[in-house]
Amino acid sequence: MPVARVLSPGLLTTVQDLGRFGYRHLGIPVSGGIDQWALRLANMLVGNNPGEAVLEMNFNGPSILFLRDCVVAITGADMEPSLSGKRAPMWESFFCSEGEVLSFGYRKEGCRSYLAFYGGIDVPVVLGSRSTLLSAGFGGLEGRQLKKGDFIKTVHESLENAQVGRLLPPEKRPYYLPEISVKVVRGINSDLFSEQEYTKFYSSEFIVTPRSDRMGYCLAAQRPITSAAPATAESFPAAPGSIQILPSGQPIVLLNDSQSTGGYPQIACVISGEIWKIGQASPGDRVVFQETDMSSARQIAIKNTEILECIQKAPALNFYMRTPKYCYEVKLQNYPEKGNNIRHTRRE
Repeated sequence: MPVARVLSPGLLTTVQDLGRFGYRHLGIPVSGGIDQWALRLANMLVGNNPGEAVLEMNFNGPSILFLRDCVVAITGADMEPSLSGKRAPMWESFFCSEGEVLSFGYRKEGCRSYLAFYGGIDVPVVLGSRSTLLSAGFGGLEGRQLKKGDFIKTVHESLENAQVGRLLPPEKRPYYLPEISVKVVRGINSDLFSEQEYTKFYSSEFIVTPRSDRMGYCLAAQRPITSAAPATAESFPAAPGSIQILPSGQPIVLLNDSQSTGGYPQIACVISGEIWKIGQASPGDRVVFQETDMSSARQIAIKNTEILECIQKAPALNFYMRTPKYCYEVKLQNYPEKGNNIRHTRRE
C-alpha cells in the first residue's frame, strides 16, 4: 500500500539516493543527492540506512497526503514545512498520521531539502541505484520529476523500528549563507595555470548564475581566469567537484549529473566534504575558493562522518505503538542514563 499521494509536486522534486557507481566509464553520471550529507542525515534520523532513497526538493517543495501512518524527517534548506497547517520540525524525525498533509513553501535559505520516509522510497533499482537521472530519463519515478497524483511507496511498511524524536542539535546544523567559502585542492590540469592565475582565482569573488543545475554550477567573476592551453585541447577525467574554466574564462563547478570527461582545463576540485555548500547555493550567491591540502580535506570528511555516527547512536526520545483499536504515543521524558519516565497518551 502506498504511504502517500502527491497533491502538488513542487518546482523540481525527484527521488535520489547516494548515487550509482561503476558506470562512469560508460558515460553514466553518478547522480544521487547533491547534498549527500543532508540526505544521509535525513535517513539516519528516521532509522533508515544512510543510503535509502529520499525526495530531493529544489527551491519549492511538494504537498503530500499521507495514506497511512509514517515517520519522516526533513533536512537541508528550510522550505517552511507544515503538517496539517502547523509548522513541522526540521532536522528531527516526527510522526505523520494517516490523512495528514505535509506541505512545503519556498525556501528561506539554501535551495535543496531532503524528505526521508521510514522504510525508504520504493522505486525500481536501475544500475544499482534508485536515483533519478533526468537527462537520460531513467531511475526514480519513471525517470522524471514528481507530478500531481503520483503515489509514494516504501520498501518496508512496518514502523516497528522507526525512530521518532531523534534530532540534530542546533549547534551542529549547517548555515546556508549567501556568501560561502569553499575549500578546494588543485586540479588535474594545475600545470596549465600560472601562479598568478591561481592568485587571481583564490582572491576573486564569484557569483552563482541562473545557468546552474544538477549537472554543474556556472559562476561569474569580473576577472576571467586564463590557462596556458586551448580550452578544448584534450579531454581529461572529470568528477563531481571538478572546477573547469570555460573559454570565456569563467568557472563551472561540476556536480552529480555531470559528464565523466571534459576538454575544459580543470583548475581545482572542491573537496568532498564541502560539495554540499555549492549544492545549496542559489543564483546571486557569492562564492570564494580557499586552497587546502588532502590531509585537511580528510579531517573535514571525518568530522562530517562523526556527526552522522553520533546521530545514529543517539536514543529516540519518542516512539509510537499502534494496536488494532488505538494508537499509543509513548514519550521518554528523560534520557535512559537519568532514569526512564514514560508517559502514554492514547490517540483515538
